[in-house]
Amino acid sequence: MTLSVATGPGSLSGSVTVAASGGVATFSNIEIDAAGGYTLTASDGNLASATSSSFTVNNDGATKLAYVRQPTNIAAGSTITPAITVDVENASGNLVTNDSSDVTLSVATGPGSLTGTLTVQAVNGVATFDKLSLTTAGVYTLAATDGSLTDSTSNSFTVSPAAAAKLAFAQQPTNVGFDSTITPAVTVDVEDQYGNLVTSDSSNVTLSLAGGSATLGGTLTVAAHGGVASFNTLSVDSPGAYTLQAADGSMTSATSNSFVVAAGGNVSKFAFVDQWANSTQIAGGSVDFTVAAEDQNGNLIPNANATITARLYSRRDGGALWESSTASISHGHARFHLSIPHRRDLYSLSLTDGAFTEDSAATLQVFYLPMKWQWWGGSLSALWSGMSNSAPTNSAAIAAPRATSPIVGTRGSQTGCDVSNDKNLLDIQNSIFGIPLSRRLLW
Repeated sequence: MTLSVATGPGSLSGSVTVAASGGVATFSNIEIDAAGGYTLTASDGNLASATSSSFTVNNDGATKLAYVRQPTNIAAGSTITPAITVDVENASGNLVTNDSSDVTLSVATGPGSLTGTLTVQAVNGVATFDKLSLTTAGVYTLAATDGSLTDSTSNSFTVSPAAAAKLAFAQQPTNVGFDSTITPAVTVDVEDQYGNLVTSDSSNVTLSLAGGSATLGGTLTVAAHGGVASFNTLSVDSPGAYTLQAADGSMTSATSNSFVVAAGGNVSKFAFVDQWANSTQIAGGSVDFTVAAEDQNGNLIPNANATITARLYSRRDGGALWESSTASISHGHARFHLSIPHRRDLYSLSLTDGAFTEDSAATLQVFYLPMKWQWWGGSLSALWSGMSNSAPTNSAAIAAPRATSPIVGTRGSQTGCDVSNDKNLLDIQNSIFGIPLSRRLLW
């Protein structure tokens, strides 16, 4: 004889078929897997079946939780639908319909946090969560807990980015020399309103300088790949502090961190800071001057790391080297000391840092008095007139005096006289070519 469920929510298990003994079939090892009201049917071949009276299967105490309706894939910020449901069950997996305990959901695995109503009271053993959402894109599972009951973990589900809404600098611009490529490449992310990278986006992103008169060079408009626009050819043509602005249609634009463009790269030219270039000097003396290392736009290169060599070449001897001096650049400047050749000539000055050479950067006119002479009480003009030469001026080329005999004055014929108290000398001390003369004349 066989027993089966006639009415009721569960299934019958165990020894459901037994042989009759003395016309009686005894079923001692059967059970029903779900609580509820039931009737059973007894059948035996061609014999007429029989139906039992109704009876109730009660639950054991609640011991565990189980997801009945699993979470589904959503876009960031959207509510999970349909609502997630969690059953409170007994050890046999039967719903404990009289349970009204609190069930709580949380993120078991995944990058973000769950928002909404996270704790719900079970109704007839079922907790329903209809206001849940997540804003961080990624793959998740949820954990259901209820006091000491065995918790339950949901199936995995995916939160995708919402619609593209804004831009954000991922790789900020770094400090760089002017006209040098900014490295590493600047990257801009296309994001949804929650800051998720919209990996499906391929729109065009454009960069510009947020302010200033400099020019941003390179490819300024780039199509995003996987939601990321990479700019690997950017440069700025003038030193200064800058920020970049990223734009993409109606999306919210982004402004980068500030970065510095310094004068840098190879020296493009030299500048005489103290305006010594193209001057006239007296033979046998010396001159000090300062050279500034500049870029092609005339900007000082404060971080230039180089050594400059200054060389004087004779124009008369077809470019023969007469004097050289080497100085290291410090804070963009190099200081030089050169001895003045002992003969009248026109000299060219060459400046080089090894990688760059500027020829004929300046000229040096050298004159001299070819004889020892005394100071006398007359004026400087009279002195030069007595030597059959014109008085010197600030701009005229000076011809060497050609007097053939010493000029004798009221102070005798000694050379190298001390004239520190002579008013005539003091009056003209700064008048020759704008260059101070020594108070002791030692030609």
